[in-house]
Amino acid sequence: MPFRNSFSAAKPICQAFGILILVLLLAGCRTPDSTDIHLPYRKVTFGRFYGFCGGSDCLAMYRLDRSGQMKQDANPSYPSQEAHYQGNFKKINTVDTDLALQLVANIPSELWDETEHVLGCPDCADQGGIYLGVEKDNKKFFYMMDNDTSALPVYLRQWVMDAHQALDRLQD
Repeated sequence: MPFRNSFSAAKPICQAFGILILVLLLAGCRTPDSTDIHLPYRKVTFGRFYGFCGGSDCLAMYRLDRSGQMKQDANPSYPSQEAHYQGNFKKINTVDTDLALQLVANIPSELWDETEHVLGCPDCADQGGIYLGVEKDNKKFFYMMDNDTSALPVYLRQWVMDAHQALDRLQD
């Protein structure tokens, strides 16, 4: 009988150990999602704007945070040339987060050397523009870019065209 009593005392310890192993196994088996993606920036805001325009496609602003969580401005407004875009961003579920992450990953490094934050003449001829705001290395950068790519530095032209393609898909 002494053998049976010692087994009874060890049983709760074995059960606890078994539960711990099960929890560790399940934690290691989760599928990747957007929280597994880390941006090199604290926050990125991007979108497009058209001044003399009617309808819901005139303004669209999105934000990605460091974890890759996608948000959309619930009440977008025309961005200022004087300050960062603030907005009222709400989390959205979209299958196009990867598209936005790719756009952000392809921001040309030359942009950080720009001394002006207005590039070209965005929306001067009712052609609209692209907005990009980035918090990086404890600094805030923001840019308003002309939709007329011929008015932009060469290094930036393809990125602006890619931004329009990404925004077209996000707005659908």
